[in-house]
Parts: sequence; structure tokens; C-alpha cells
Amino acid sequence: MDRLIPFTPDVYIDMIARYNEGVWPGHLAGFAMIWGIIACARRGGRVNARIVLTIIAGFWIWVGYGFHIEHYAQLNWAAVAFGSIFIAQGGVILLWAGLAKTANVSLGLDRFSMLGGMLLLAAMALHPMFANAVGWPLSTMQTAGTTPLSMMLVNFGGFAFLRRRPPLWAVALPLLWGIWDGLWAWTLGLWPDFTVAAIAFIGGILCALPRPTHA
Repeated sequence: MDRLIPFTPDVYIDMIARYNEGVWPGHLAGFAMIWGIIACARRGGRVNARIVLTIIAGFWIWVGYGFHIEHYAQLNWAAVAFGSIFIAQGGVILLWAGLAKTANVSLGLDRFSMLGGMLLLAAMALHPMFANAVGWPLSTMQTAGTTPLSMMLVNFGGFAFLRRRPPLWAVALPLLWGIWDGLWAWTLGLWPDFTVAAIAFIGGILCALPRPTHA
């Protein structure tokens, strides 16, 4: 595994800090988009489901280009390929948003709504909490869906609001990425990243479960 990671933990953390500095105040847009997902789920309906999927697609494209291609590629030769895959995933989700006739969202007191809310809250606050606990500076914290790690939480959080479970193709890539993120974070000893990746993976499995027939 070490041979597949062409950088040290300090180099990666420094890259995150430079990325955050460069993308700011884009984080505010990320927060607004997350709250937009919650607002749409609260209103419910097919139109709002399409908006939710469009927002999720926007996060995939944003992270694919802005993070992977523009920044991560400076450390990892595979980042351009990663970015292209993320952009393609965003494009397919955008197509799904446009063509889906049965997609619906809602926000209530059911377990999937609770799951979605917790995952979106985690996308905004979980990594900063863990990073602060280990003494990392604020500039290195991953939040608001602007990095692959926090974006996985946004993706699964939005999917959890769907009244029908998302198709397999929609959850396969983020689940695989969660495994990859967790493995390399474990290898480098980046415990905040590993913990968040593990939580995102579990959340992804849960959001892919069948919905109750009355939902």
C-alpha cells in the first residue's frame, strides 16, 4: 500500500491547507448547497428530488476538477484519472436528475431521514471536530463537501432522503472511494480521515438499503 501513495502525511495535509486557502470562500457555497438539500427534502416531491440530485452532481464535478485535477494532481499522478471519474459520475447523476420520473424525497422522522440529516451534519462538522482533537490547524480541515471525504458524506446524505433506494451504480463508486480513502488514510496514520471515511462507508451501506413499503 505504501508504494501506491507517492507522498507523506505532512505533504498531503499541506496540500489540503493550500487547497482550502485557494477555494475559500467556496466553503460557504458548499454549506449553502448542503442546506439546500435539506430544504428540498423538507419540501418533498419529484421536482425537489431532481434539485437534490443536481446539487449532488455539482459536488462531484466540483471535487473532480477543483480538488483532484487542480490540486491533488500535484501529488499523485493518478489524480487526473480520479478527477475524470468524479466528473463523469457527476454527469451521470445530472442525467439521472433530468430523466428520473419516479425519484422523490422527503424529510420526516423516519430512520432514512435521520440518517440523511446526520450524514449532512457530519459533512459540515465531523472532520473539523476530529482534526481539532488531534491538533491539526483549521486550514487543514475538510468540510462542506469541498473534498472527496466530506463530499462522500454529502452524497450519501442526499441519497438517504430518496424515498426509493438509489440504484447500485449510484452508490458503487462512492462506496469504493470510501474504501480507498480509508485504506490510504490508515496507511498514512491520518486518523481523522480514516474515521470519517469509515463513517461515510457505513452511511453509504445504510442509505442503499430498501425503503419501507409505506415510504
